[in-house]
Amino acid sequence: MNKIIAEKRNTPRLLCDNNFGEYTVTIDGTVFLAQAINFNHKGIALYTDNPLPDIDFARISFTYHNENGDISIVDLPAKFIHAKKSDDGWQYGISFQVGNDNVAVTQLKRIEAMIEEDPPCGT
Repeated sequence: MNKIIAEKRNTPRLLCDNNFGEYTVTIDGTVFLAQAINFNHKGIALYTDNPLPDIDFARISFTYHNENGDISIVDLPAKFIHAKKSDDGWQYGISFQVGNDNVAVTQLKRIEAMIEEDPPCGT
C-alpha cells in the first residue's frame, strides 16, 4: 500500500453523517466491514477495528440513505492512498477510481451535495 504521510486534496472532505449505511471493502473476494469517517466525490476516509490486508486496490460498496431514496454504490474501484493505526483501530484514506463512469461520478456528487446541504451536527 502506498503510505503517503501528507495527502494533499483539492476538494475538502465532509464529515460523514448517519445516512451512510454499512460500508464494505472487497479484497480478493473477501468482504470487510468499515465505517465512513469523511467523504467527498473523489474519496473517503474509512475506519476499521482491525487492519485490512496490505494492498493498493479494492472494491467498495455502500448505500447512502436519503428521504428521497437510497443511493447505492456497488463494487466501485478504489485505491488506498494511506493507512494509519490509531489507538483503537485503523484509518484509511481511499481515492475512488471512477474513470469514465459518469453514473458513479453523478451519484458520488449527489451524495456530497446532500451532506453539504444538511451537514452532521450543524458543521
